Amino acid sequence: MGSGRHRPQCTLTAVQHEPSPTSLRLSVVIVVGSLRHRAQRTLKAILSQDALDQLEVIIVDVGNDSASWGRVEPPVRVHRMSPSTLLSHARAEAVSIARAPLVAFLEEHTAPEPGWAAEIIAADDGEWAVAGTAIRHGNPGSPQSDASYQVSYGLFEPPVSGGEATVLPGHNSVYRRSVLIDLGAALPELFAIDTVLHEMLRRAGRRLVMLEAGVISHWNETTIPAALRGHWWFHRSYGVRRANFLGWSAIRRLSYVVLAPLIPVYALLLWGRRRHEVGRQVLWSLLRLGPRMLLIHTASAVAQAVGLMIGEGPSLARFTDFELSEAARVDTSPAQELH
Repeated sequence: MGSGRHRPQCTLTAVQHEPSPTSLRLSVVIVVGSLRHRAQRTLKAILSQDALDQLEVIIVDVGNDSASWGRVEPPVRVHRMSPSTLLSHARAEAVSIARAPLVAFLEEHTAPEPGWAAEIIAADDGEWAVAGTAIRHGNPGSPQSDASYQVSYGLFEPPVSGGEATVLPGHNSVYRRSVLIDLGAALPELFAIDTVLHEMLRRAGRRLVMLEAGVISHWNETTIPAALRGHWWFHRSYGVRRANFLGWSAIRRLSYVVLAPLIPVYALLLWGRRRHEVGRQVLWSLLRLGPRMLLIHTASAVAQAVGLMIGEGPSLARFTDFELSEAARVDTSPAQELH
């Protein structure tokens, strides 16, 4: 999808000092592709963090052209990889070169809000394996972006309650690096669907925590076709990989396929119940966003069923392309992002 799009020249502005390896507490990883300019917003937010002297920023660039990042200075490092690299493999590579004990992943269409890094560092008790923070809607206002946000991250809309967790946000979590290193050669495959990795770690007795403070803004799809593409490719992999890694029996796989038509309605009802439990408005949101959310959930359920029946096919590569090349979640122009 993104191979034919124009890729603007990218510039990079960073601070002039480099944290010493002994002072590093958090490695922040961003994987970028065809829309490098989008990462400028993410970088600006990271480089404005109060805890900058304890951070390093690793940009993994899988773009297929020779666009320059300009002068790259500490605490930022750029690591180039082949354009054919899957998103999960790029993230695993970043873990191998990270120098801090904690590794945070941020999508290049996100921006951490002030205090995000300091909250993560302060919450490090040396024990939890994965931590999540609240996810704020970065481009609210249109029915489609609002629906996309609620489907993907509505459960983590701020404010959130801190403490032990069973579910954490996908794609934008923080890991203890030693836990990831222990996974060895399996890490690239496990990173393909990180929410499944979270569940595997939880079942193995590792702690998952939600941090009460610390917020990330996330920009969401603004068109129905974009939302359907992203959820289709993600969930086709999710369905089969969840079943494989969590040891689903043949009967359970078949049951999911048979019951797939009911899952979208169940997901919508569950969303409404959770909003009610935390005191958020339900009826108007359901009337305004329900049809679009139901459509996304339907595509997701069908994609999972397809994955269970015939495998994931090219979905990992297609989802990587979607994540790094989909322009239909961006409200700002490349020119605005580069300043």
